[in-house]
Amino acid sequence: MQNNSPKMALGHDAGTDLRICFVEFGKYMSQNSNFSTQASFSQGFSHATYELWQSLFAQETAREAVNYPLANEGVQLEPFYTYEKNQTPPPKYDFSPLHFPAVWRPVSTIDLAWDSAKIQRWAQLSIATGARELRCTAPDGLPLAKLEQALLELLPQLSPEISLQLWLALPQALHLSDALATKKQVVEGYQLNIIGKAPVLAGMVDSQMLHVGAFEAAGAAILKGLSVALCVDSLYEAGVGAALQLAIATAIAQTYARVQPDVKLQVQHALGREFILDIARLRAQRMLFHVHMPAVQFQVYGCSATRNKSIEDPNSNLFRLTTEGLAGILGGVDALMLSPHDSLAEASEDGLRLSLNMHQVLLHEAKLGQVQDPLRGTYVVEQLSSALVSQAEVWMGRIHAWGGIASVQAQEKLKEAMQPAGNEKI
Repeated sequence: MQNNSPKMALGHDAGTDLRICFVEFGKYMSQNSNFSTQASFSQGFSHATYELWQSLFAQETAREAVNYPLANEGVQLEPFYTYEKNQTPPPKYDFSPLHFPAVWRPVSTIDLAWDSAKIQRWAQLSIATGARELRCTAPDGLPLAKLEQALLELLPQLSPEISLQLWLALPQALHLSDALATKKQVVEGYQLNIIGKAPVLAGMVDSQMLHVGAFEAAGAAILKGLSVALCVDSLYEAGVGAALQLAIATAIAQTYARVQPDVKLQVQHALGREFILDIARLRAQRMLFHVHMPAVQFQVYGCSATRNKSIEDPNSNLFRLTTEGLAGILGGVDALMLSPHDSLAEASEDGLRLSLNMHQVLLHEAKLGQVQDPLRGTYVVEQLSSALVSQAEVWMGRIHAWGGIASVQAQEKLKEAMQPAGNEKI
């Protein structure tokens, strides 16, 4: 039989390509005499039972080592959505009321401890390559005068549509806020936000306790109107499971919400090797805030992880960054930061350009900025998102029973829970 099936080139618009494939294949089936509209794809094939599919799935994942690490999450998820299992109960949580951004903001990072020439060059390259947000960081010990000088030299590089976010340690953020209060005319007209980085129990990995003073410092920043960043990515890098990451972030946010109900939070999650789990984790974070703190203003940031990156073969990181960026977008991040592929050594300008070009390809060629929450209703994503919320709430109940996130008992218990995960190797 002559093979005259339709042949189609797949290009830069993923959604359109998929629709064309279905349309063209439908036309082919209806017009080709070798096929009947009543044709069954099961003809010529033996029926595969659900148990067989499970067995084959287990063999494949054992051989390829690609199974999601859900065992430690307390999450049960069926690997296939088959006809035999289509009566699965619906997810516990309905994600449709949540607000997801239509388009994410590409983020580039600048260290204010760099020399002036490098700061200027990095900022110009970032903006020219499509960054819509510059995140400025600084070492904790950087003098306030140097911090202020670097900032004032950087501001003239910015156009009105570029946002400048200063992610600083809480004491730095408070001091800089006071210093800039006397220079309102200089900073007026720029999208400038000072954000204090609050501890997220990451010190527990180094056997340091998160003391109540850290919450008091964050409370002072909140009362001054500053935003607070919860760097949940530090927990991911330490090997903490997804459900526990969500629980800790939400419990800390609840503590800050008691200080100021309409507190502004930036919640940063790492994006790594667990593609679908990462998507579900981002969606679950929105649901937890929606359920427990509906008045809190927050944004979800996604950043590429470091613990899965290669130093010896940095070019391979380009592929990892692409899937991580895609996971962040499908998970509904407000802003996305993909580090240069060679950042584990010393990030190059070529690495910066490539990382920002990934945003442009995903936005303008794959057209991923044209729909909000594109995976809504997808069985695996909905079930896993809902399961992560449920398991995170179990952890939150435990934290509450231990006396709250800042209590010594809670930190000791959480340290015990984190220790095995932190010792795992990838």
